Amino acid sequence: MNIYFLISVVILSLVVNNDTYTTAQISKKLLKTQAPQSNPKVLEKKESLLSENLIPLIYCPNPGNTYNFSVESSVSQTLGDMFDFKARTSAHTSMQLSIDKNVKKQLLLIYKYDKGNVSFDGLSIAGIPDTSFTTNSSLLPETQELINQQGIVLERIHTHPSGAHIPARSEQLLQSLAQGARYFLIEFPSKPIKKDSAWKITKIDTIHTSALEGNSSIIMNTNLHYVISDISVKNGTRIATIQCSSHSLGFKGTAEQSGVFLTIDGEGTAKGIYNVELLTGIPIDAQLSMEYELRMAATGQENAIFPVTMNMDTKYMRTGFSGNNQQLHSNPKEKQSKKIK
Repeated sequence: MNIYFLISVVILSLVVNNDTYTTAQISKKLLKTQAPQSNPKVLEKKESLLSENLIPLIYCPNPGNTYNFSVESSVSQTLGDMFDFKARTSAHTSMQLSIDKNVKKQLLLIYKYDKGNVSFDGLSIAGIPDTSFTTNSSLLPETQELINQQGIVLERIHTHPSGAHIPARSEQLLQSLAQGARYFLIEFPSKPIKKDSAWKITKIDTIHTSALEGNSSIIMNTNLHYVISDISVKNGTRIATIQCSSHSLGFKGTAEQSGVFLTIDGEGTAKGIYNVELLTGIPIDAQLSMEYELRMAATGQENAIFPVTMNMDTKYMRTGFSGNNQQLHSNPKEKQSKKIK
């Protein structure tokens, strides 16, 4: 089997269907009346829970708030002992998260991405020289998500496709960014919990991709384990540090690459750390790493199985904020000194 096609395991990452909707259509999914600013009763309830060492994890940013993040993503691949192949692609871009509406405990979020700096290393075997460049347009399409206060995505829509033109066989980089975006917001537990408490999230997604050289369909099973490892106050902001791990990532599917049909299955592990602003639920920074051990074969050549190891790393760092964050505590001294044990 031509090694050129093996590099095409790039389609294993997460990408959302390229359906297009207008903003007006999306807005119909929410009430037209914008909710008021944070309810004092909600803040009083949070205060009461914190006094009992219970941590209320919910998403409640104010409508109109905008959060800016720098985003770094990288993908490295090896093809087992059969081939001396090690490749790495990486990108750096910026993301803007805007809170469009907060109505009836549902939030409409808008993600916008800037141009990106992209680099390739070790892909000469696939005809791509080591190089670095800046894309002509945003790396990822503008995306809108409708979520509830727990962080469960009720709907995800790509509103404007990305216009970035990057070399063929580099789609895994964009897909790594898309995968990181899907896990950017944690699904919180349904009830307040204490420090060192843990919860699990299970997802089963059927992911369809459309790349320059073919399509794919992957069923992905994700089991993630979260635990609150620390609660602290920095610069007047109460922060929850949340550790993430998994030894049970699995997927199975098919892919078409330049007329060659592939069957793929494998398992993976994950680890990450999030620093979350308790007032709003929005991350201050986040890091997530996923490693996959894959088995790939061409249709009709199922006995020729090729092992592939892929590592995906994504980092977010908040760089700016505009809007209104109502303070959780009315006592400034308490805000600075209180720390949950």
